[in-house]
Amino acid sequence: GLCTSMAESSSDSDHFRTRDRLSRWTARSTYRESLSRPTVGVTKKINTITSTLQDTSRNLRQVDQMLGQYRE
Repeated sequence: GLCTSMAESSSDSDHFRTRDRLSRWTARSTYRESLSRPTVGVTKKINTITSTLQDTSRNLRQVDQMLGQYRE
């Protein structure tokens, strides 16, 4: 039952597919860079990605709060 419901919502599967490809690409490029370059650059890139994700979730939380105010 779970599989069919997931397949029905095409936007969800698109999102998962995109995130899959993105994470695979990130892992591959990070791996390639770690072979050709010192690990400092890779660590910096990962830190940047992490902080960007944190910023995104913080922005989403602010949007949620704004929507909550409209709802009241």
